[in-house]
Amino acid sequence: VYQQRVSTEDFALDELYQVDHAPELYLNEIYDENASNESLAEKSLGSTLAHVDSARQLTTLT
Repeated sequence: VYQQRVSTEDFALDELYQVDHAPELYLNEIYDENASNESLAEKSLGSTLAHVDSARQLTTLT
């Protein structure tokens, strides 16, 4: 009985912790998602700039 009560208390405390830190955890998720989107955007921007550079070189040659 004691063990069951302890685990129930732990569970309740864990639930409280999750509710208390929910905005924080949610913001971390958003931050991670934004960071990965940013790196994707940087990669595509980099490739776009490379295309522009090669196009510019072609026009200066002709």
